Amino acid sequence: MSLRAPQKQRLFLRGVFFRFDDTNPQIIPLPPEDAHHLLNVLRLPYDTSLDVVCADTSELAEGILCNHNNIASIKLLRPLENTRSNIAIDVRLLIALCKGQKNELIVDWATELGCSQILFWQSSRSVLRLKNSIDAKRKEERYQKIAQSAAQQSKQTILPSVSVHLSLAEALTSIEASIPDTRLICSLESHASTLQSAIADPTGLQAAIIAVGPEGDFAPEESQALIDEKGFTPLSLGSATLRSELAVVSAILSVRHRAAPH
Repeated sequence: MSLRAPQKQRLFLRGVFFRFDDTNPQIIPLPPEDAHHLLNVLRLPYDTSLDVVCADTSELAEGILCNHNNIASIKLLRPLENTRSNIAIDVRLLIALCKGQKNELIVDWATELGCSQILFWQSSRSVLRLKNSIDAKRKEERYQKIAQSAAQQSKQTILPSVSVHLSLAEALTSIEASIPDTRLICSLESHASTLQSAIADPTGLQAAIIAVGPEGDFAPEESQALIDEKGFTPLSLGSATLRSELAVVSAILSVRHRAAPH
């Protein structure tokens, strides 16, 4: 039995746009955190080949880890085809802040499942309480780092954007211009639709946003805002009452399966 060749390490870089020139290769200095991770944590030697993704454009390239002027850097070699053949639909997640480390787990799992955007908001029923916008920004930076680590580990080609908002209205305002037509809110109400009813015809379905509440479910005014004002369809995930983090996984996988060609 032949052994499968090991996959190359994947690295996401922000704020850098790729160019390719055989005579003058682009050399990109690594941020200290990335350099430490590659050299000291993973113990990769210089001249190791990497898959490098531009987080701003999703371009994929082959690069080599190198020491340039005593600075750990990436030398770009050539562009690579960047396909999302395993992703049939663009899924975004609108999730109320949960307690403890559940939010970090949600970011990790949602990223590995290929979500393109993760928006947290502080629900009136969220156990975790944000002090102010500075506190929200700190959480956002922490969650974005977790998303980058999960995307690199799972070999994603898109790094999801992660944001943390003080209210549902603030979160909705941030996506109002690009909110997908397919909008689903996970609901415990008896009248909530099955996925087959909520997405009667998955043909041509390209993007969806899934809203998941906190422990204790959505507050009535939050459900009303999403359903009556923003056109979200109540979605049932079955008879069991799932924890928020499990509801996230169940909903993402269900929507992906519904959208996948059979």
